[in-house]
Amino acid sequence: MIPMIKKEDETDIETIVSKQPGSVISEAYKAIRTAVLLSSPDASPEIILISSMNQGVGKTVTTLNLAIALAQSEKKVLLVDADMRRSRVHRIFNIDNTRGLSTYLSGQSGIVTFPSGIQDFLDIAPAGPTPPNPSELLSSARLGEFIRSAKQDYDFVLMDSPPLLNVSDAHLISKVVEETILVARSGVSTYESVARAHQMLTNIHSTVLGIIVNAVDVKKENYYYYRHYGPYGYYKNDYTPSSPPAS
Repeated sequence: MIPMIKKEDETDIETIVSKQPGSVISEAYKAIRTAVLLSSPDASPEIILISSMNQGVGKTVTTLNLAIALAQSEKKVLLVDADMRRSRVHRIFNIDNTRGLSTYLSGQSGIVTFPSGIQDFLDIAPAGPTPPNPSELLSSARLGEFIRSAKQDYDFVLMDSPPLLNVSDAHLISKVVEETILVARSGVSTYESVARAHQMLTNIHSTVLGIIVNAVDVKKENYYYYRHYGPYGYYKNDYTPSSPPAS
């Protein structure tokens, strides 16, 4: 889980792990980084899709901060804006978006990446101009070629996609990545929507690595026990199975 941010820190939320590395929220993202790195006894997944059921739950914020946290551990990370319908990442990092994933998938360019400018070991692959047919591009063999090429140069590739509801983009991407992380938001996402998203991915034989719940008010939510222990950023989260992960 990611605790609710203080109002005065909202302007930093998209890259808070870089701007406020010692904050409670940054430490929560680092705990998620550790969970990813230790998620397999053999090797941690290298190609990860981060998606959600609906808009407005913090999916892109989660992708950005997890990418920064991984880069801070000196892992070479590529963050891919695969939301070609409502791309945001290029604006956050102030990079050119005239070429990107859309132009690569349509055969108009090679792979385009930029240094993040805020974190060593982190590069950004923008979405590129909005195409008329995002789903058709994502269903082409070039998406697999993109991932295979990126995997040769990076330790981790994180892909931010549109939500699962209404469009098939995330479904298509989930078929070619190694794992998918679902994002929900406390007080916004429902248990039923999260369960439905999980089932949709299971039905197409995509693997869900886990679920991240954003904006948890730890003072009010009675199904979590949360404590921050000094400078080490250690967290203990006790989740009660009888309670829903999001309300």
